[in-house]
Amino acid sequence: MTSAHLTAGLSVQDTRTPESSAAAAWLTAGLAASELAHSGYELCAGRTMESIDYDAPVALTAPGVSSTAIALTDGTWWLACRSVSAAGVESDPSKVLRVEIENGALLDPRPNPIAPGSVVALPGPGGKVHLEFAYHAQNAPAAATRVAVVRRAADGALDWSSPIQTIPISGDTHWSGDLDGVYADRELVKLAIRAETAAGRGGRETVCLPVVADAAAPPAASTLTATQETDPS
Repeated sequence: MTSAHLTAGLSVQDTRTPESSAAAAWLTAGLAASELAHSGYELCAGRTMESIDYDAPVALTAPGVSSTAIALTDGTWWLACRSVSAAGVESDPSKVLRVEIENGALLDPRPNPIAPGSVVALPGPGGKVHLEFAYHAQNAPAAATRVAVVRRAADGALDWSSPIQTIPISGDTHWSGDLDGVYADRELVKLAIRAETAAGRGGRETVCLPVVADAAAPPAASTLTATQETDPS
């Protein structure tokens, strides 16, 4: 059995100076009324992020900062924490805190569990592949610093340890451009992408539709300048 020791709590900060605050008020200064009315936290578990069972909390903790131990079987577990009001109303689902545990070890946080979206891979001129994607950083457990691009093997395997290119990102990012590689004419290029943290922790991948390289197409024009001339007549 794996024992997960969790600590839940609100982040409390007193924005007033000590001279203008009574000592008894320091614990609650800076908290909104809805936060002061909460009755505790629900801790929920699941084998995957999607399977976290919010209808059957595995533990309840008291208001403030509270610790509890949860017995889990070995393997990967996702644990979530959300605040509950005195009336039994749960906090906004988009603001649930989540952690991932594998065989008793707390894993480094991932980027946004939602894979990069709006992904388009198209043949570019001169054997290039043009790629577009969007990454949304909202509610990500950890900041993503790059998007890794890998080529899929014949059996569909993805080797994230050897990306063909990494694209730096910061926060919400929409990227559009040609990848570095050049492919033979009519070569079938199968790609996948995922967001990664600076520590190399990857989020979910997005598999791109296969691209047929077009090396016969001429390079696209890079600039176009137009000037207006006066008719001498």
